[in-house]
Amino acid sequence: MTGKKCLVLVIITTVLNLVYITRTFLARADRFPSYPSRTHLFVSPQEGDAQKCAPRKGVVVSALLGPLGDNLFELAFANRIATQLCWGVVYRNAWLAKDFLRKGKKCFPNAFVAPPNLTGKENKNLGFGASLWKAPEDEINPWVHSLEKSGRLLPCRHEECDFTQPGTEMLLERLSEESSGYRIFYAKAFFIHHGWMAGWEEEIRDWLQADSLCCKNIPPDEAVVIHVRDFEVEKEAAEPYVALPVGFFVHLLQHYDLQDRPVWILCKPGSVNSTLVQELVSHFPNSVVQPGASEYDAFCILQRAKTLVLSHKSTFSQAAALSAAPDAVVHYPVLNYQPFLTVRMRQWKYHLVSKDRSNIAKFEVPVDAMKFRMDSETPEEVQRREVGISPIESFGGYSQGRFCTTWLRPLDEWWAHNPEWGFESASDEFQCFERYHDDKARFLRGVYDLQWSGDCTAVHTRHMWSSGWGADFSNVADGLLLGFEDKRPFQITFDPHDNHWWHYAAVKEDGSNPTCDSKDMFCYFLPLSRCKPGAIEMSNRYPNENSTNTLRRKWLHDYATRQQQWLRRSVFDFINEKAPAIPTPCTALHVRRSDVVLHDQFSRKYFPISFYLRKAGLEGRGNILLFTDDASAIEEARELHPNYNWVYLERKRHRGSEGGWENQTPSKKPVEEVMVLLAIFELAKQCDTFVHTNSNLADVIYNSMISTGRPVRRIRADGDLDNIYNQNNTFSEAILKKQLRAHMKRRKREVMGGRQID
Repeated sequence: MTGKKCLVLVIITTVLNLVYITRTFLARADRFPSYPSRTHLFVSPQEGDAQKCAPRKGVVVSALLGPLGDNLFELAFANRIATQLCWGVVYRNAWLAKDFLRKGKKCFPNAFVAPPNLTGKENKNLGFGASLWKAPEDEINPWVHSLEKSGRLLPCRHEECDFTQPGTEMLLERLSEESSGYRIFYAKAFFIHHGWMAGWEEEIRDWLQADSLCCKNIPPDEAVVIHVRDFEVEKEAAEPYVALPVGFFVHLLQHYDLQDRPVWILCKPGSVNSTLVQELVSHFPNSVVQPGASEYDAFCILQRAKTLVLSHKSTFSQAAALSAAPDAVVHYPVLNYQPFLTVRMRQWKYHLVSKDRSNIAKFEVPVDAMKFRMDSETPEEVQRREVGISPIESFGGYSQGRFCTTWLRPLDEWWAHNPEWGFESASDEFQCFERYHDDKARFLRGVYDLQWSGDCTAVHTRHMWSSGWGADFSNVADGLLLGFEDKRPFQITFDPHDNHWWHYAAVKEDGSNPTCDSKDMFCYFLPLSRCKPGAIEMSNRYPNENSTNTLRRKWLHDYATRQQQWLRRSVFDFINEKAPAIPTPCTALHVRRSDVVLHDQFSRKYFPISFYLRKAGLEGRGNILLFTDDASAIEEARELHPNYNWVYLERKRHRGSEGGWENQTPSKKPVEEVMVLLAIFELAKQCDTFVHTNSNLADVIYNSMISTGRPVRRIRADGDLDNIYNQNNTFSEAILKKQLRAHMKRRKREVMGGRQID
């Protein structure tokens, strides 16, 4: 009887379990009628649901780094790889992953793939075991290194892995080769990059759908859900450099007429009473502060919303928006035109935040108008492996492409000996380099070989000018080009009969405020050559004027001005902290004045701002990025031409010619003046038109603008004048000053008279 009772009990238990499973499945199916079933999970979308791929015995090991948002990106990437290879997935049950694996499998039932179908012998040969996935990092590393060395494991580690679209395709190609021997793909990165997601948006939305069992609070369809990224903060304040001030949200909702809708403010429980959250509550009368019953419920709130306002740099809100309904409206703030974005979706609305972050400078910036700093960022160790360069040879230069590495990695020594590469972009974390096209790369390699391996006893030497930035480096480029033509290394030095310092490395009058002890261009830039200077040769010899040499001068200017790493970082910080937001489209306008009237018979004219505007055909309104060395030009532009949107750097400037002859450092701070100039070259790249008069510096600005590959309309305002140099031009400063004074007086009378000013 005892045996029969046990049998009956087993049958009843089995039936009840089947009933529970069936009811649960049907309930979930009712809740998600619009999403496909998981039958496609082991099918490549490119092949279609009807055509199954042939399973290969292999496994993706997902390390599951970071909190919930990071974990979801990691799961989706593991699914992408496993789907196309028909491999299984094993999840590391360590660190933060323990809680996620316990709760996540209930809340994200579509996101987890079955483990690999391996025999006991195969598990043993590969070292698999339940204890392995719970082991700490120092215990699992020997297993990883052993299988990697034997050619059975391919790792993809954080900051060493290329998971852009081409990188992912290359990765899949390597893993799918039967002859490769790879049985394990070790995914130990965050995989927060839009590149690998291309063409897989529907699958990602399906995988990351949260189960309703974990969703306690669902916003109404008309609600606007604002995510405030405020983790790891003080108890009473939002994170200062991540959370945007209330003005941004007010401007956004007013612009889209959303301020009267229900507003759900999603934040961490500890920040419900923070200053930012309470300011949001006071501005939106129909607002509700909703921290969520749990982080999974908070994720549901974002995912189920029809209108979302994301936090920039938040993987949590990005993952929710990626898996939201296809018709959801997603607003994403960007701080500049080179945002550190990891996810790019054409249907999202990207808004450019103003410099003080208090409002929005430009709504709905087109995706193609922004340069995404994470695009194609391929850290160096993957580049070495893919092109067959060993770590020992790595500083010999990669063969092609682009790479990024952290600021912690010193690269000056490498770049000094790899001139084929140019500094491409920067972010808070990375510095990125891109290889020049073949013609430029080959020429600069030839220059380098001569500069570093040539006969130093025959060195061609010129003295360093202290005239102006454009003229100074034109002199250096000419010396490099003449040396190259003569097959002699080139070096620069100081004239023994002149100041022993460069005016951008120490104050010209007395050599004070030096940037470094040498007080020369090498305070800022990489060395030109291993050769020491020889006897100074007369610099009245110049290279032949032809199209080839014109192009080579530009390339040699780039070679001579390769910034040292401290300067690259300083310029990046300077632009982020002090440069204005530049709305586009824009016109860059260079107004050169100061000492141009002090050159006697070679003096140039002080042209009024109206002259430039008329020559460029800029009538009415427009965004103008103004570069000038004259403080009066700023006032003239703003006061006499208020219809234009004038944008300029706040910096100390001379007023007219008060600085005297070739005095290029009005601040008496050479480092600051250099950073201003380098920032100008970067900022100008955002404009598509350039207006200027005759100026060496204008040539440098234009060359920087066209380096992006975008077409730039160039207008030289004095190009149709018969003689731009004339003794009489020395009087133009006084004449312009008199004209402007008369304009200002007339304007003042009109304002006082209450009349409208034209």
